[in-house]
Amino acid sequence: MINGRMVKFLLIGGIGVCTNYAFLYLFAAIFGTDIKNMAVVVVSGLFNTIINYMANHYWAFRDKRAGISFSMGGIKFFITTGIAIGIYAGLVWMFNRSGLDPRASILVATIISFFPKYAMCYYWVWNGKKNLLQKGCKNVRV
Repeated sequence: MINGRMVKFLLIGGIGVCTNYAFLYLFAAIFGTDIKNMAVVVVSGLFNTIINYMANHYWAFRDKRAGISFSMGGIKFFITTGIAIGIYAGLVWMFNRSGLDPRASILVATIISFFPKYAMCYYWVWNGKKNLLQKGCKNVRV
């Protein structure tokens, strides 16, 4: 069921696509290279992820962030983003191998990978419960 938080998350993601392209072209111009330069791609992606995290932390998940430090939420968000990128890349690869048009592959993979990322953000990044990552391994008994 689509709710207000999910719409905010979608909106932030959509704006994130635009800001990622803006950073991509900005950094390419600053460093005198083209947008295919992997250093520029990585730096723009990092900047975009930070902005997306801040927007989600302060707007979309504002009411769920109690007890979650800004830095711990950021670490969890970066991990979540990495997993979502892996899902997305795997889907694009699979769809491209199956003969689907590359533009359609990207669109379908973007839509599908949205749901696990949202779920991880909702249930893990901003759940407000302490977990092993927050408690530290010293409290774990084997």
